[in-house]
Amino acid sequence: MTGVLEHVHHFFIEFDFAPFQRVDVHRFAFEGEPGGEGLLAALIAHEVYGDDFGSGMGDDPGLHGPYVRERIRPDSYRAVDAEVAEANLRGWANQYKELPKYLEGRMRGGIYQALRDADEVYLLPKLGVDAEHEWGDDGGFCEVVFVGREARTVTMVAALAG
Repeated sequence: MTGVLEHVHHFFIEFDFAPFQRVDVHRFAFEGEPGGEGLLAALIAHEVYGDDFGSGMGDDPGLHGPYVRERIRPDSYRAVDAEVAEANLRGWANQYKELPKYLEGRMRGGIYQALRDADEVYLLPKLGVDAEHEWGDDGGFCEVVFVGREARTVTMVAALAG
């Protein structure tokens, strides 16, 4: 891919029941040819990607969620159907208890509908303990990246519990 990603929007959905559980959503605009490993490489290289999702955005440039950032490569991601990605996010969201209707509505309106409309969808599978940093994945991590070619956007959904 030629071109760059520009971080244009961030929001999160905080689950208001124990344990700590939240979904961080980052949207990027891109130039150049859309899709594929080049776009994932640009995402991994972006400063916003360095985030443990437990402190502040970009506070841990060497980490990404439970992982050491340098252990994540474009080919770590798996191309999946939107239905598979949504099922993974729903499984993560409901791991402790079924979501209340208002949170389900926020997930549907803020994430699921845009995911269904995406042209490309990628899931970051569990990378194993060798890729984790010292506190690693202590409560469940799920990440989905999706691309809207016409809108020229990349959306990263990082869901973390702990």
